[in-house]
Amino acid sequence: MTGSSKSTSPSPTEASSRRVYSRKPSFSAPSLRLATLPSSTDSTTQYVPSTTAAELVIAEGHYLSTLKRVGNALNLASSHVSSTGKKGSNTIRALVERWALMLHIHSKFHDEIAAVKEDVNEIARMVNDLFLTLEPILVEHGRDMSNAVYKLNRAEKRVGQIPAEWDAALRHPFDHLAIYNEWLQ
Repeated sequence: MTGSSKSTSPSPTEASSRRVYSRKPSFSAPSLRLATLPSSTDSTTQYVPSTTAAELVIAEGHYLSTLKRVGNALNLASSHVSSTGKKGSNTIRALVERWALMLHIHSKFHDEIAAVKEDVNEIARMVNDLFLTLEPILVEHGRDMSNAVYKLNRAEKRVGQIPAEWDAALRHPFDHLAIYNEWLQ
């Protein structure tokens, strides 16, 4: 065999432009990267975020309205699911309670970051605290999410409705973490 063999591997630019999508989405929480805050003894170090505090407040306000809309839809779905059986309704009820807890945490966070204005180090500390508070909630949410999506879709089909896009709606808290990571970079 004297023929030259061509490499079938894509060039670096082709490989970076390709996206691989799996059929089944991953529901694990993304890793949370905590910011390194300057020590109080080192007064020359200044933490600089990639976006402004005002942009973070605006993003959090939009996120709160999304959380409220999904929470209202969950409450409506919960009333429909309650007729399907105890196990299904317990799963959905736990999801509704967890969603209400996330809404409360984010409302408090929004009020706090709006109050500190442009104190970058204080906001970075608050974002780190928010990560630490949300981590166990999001781990539990990610663990139960596929089961809840299945039950919500099945319940809506039973009553003759077109299932809502529960997967995207319930995944939104994980997607929103990117805003905090962007702010901390």
